[in-house]
Amino acid sequence: CLAAADSCWFLVDVSTGKPVRVKPEDLAAYGKEEPRFPMEQASRKIALPETMKEKKRSPVMKHQIDTNRHVNNAQYVDLAVEMLPEGTEVKEIRAEYKKAAVLGDTMVLWAAETETAYVISLRDPEGGIFANVELKVKREDERHD
Repeated sequence: CLAAADSCWFLVDVSTGKPVRVKPEDLAAYGKEEPRFPMEQASRKIALPETMKEKKRSPVMKHQIDTNRHVNNAQYVDLAVEMLPEGTEVKEIRAEYKKAAVLGDTMVLWAAETETAYVISLRDPEGGIFANVELKVKREDERHD
């Protein structure tokens, strides 16, 4: 196994933009649920260190927008990875999405380093959170040169 992932999804009513309850007929198209992959289950919430500092401001650009007219989830992770020091090797990525950024928004990147990871919080200028990303890094003894 080269990689494993776990995610939590919800269904949105496109006319209201609000979450709705998933019905059995909504699930039918996806087939039978397989057993969970045997992996450690991380908390859904990413703890934000008190030492976070504003590092960068980035306007939302057209290439970051998906077919739903908001920033594609992978773009938040890409922006977080760009904050890492050169040569940093990531072994685990966790992302917690809060609200969608759209074209015209400014993302303010706040960052902090912990003993095992870098935590990046992508926010609007008023402090509202678009996404939090935790990038766990490899220790020296885990690197394969």
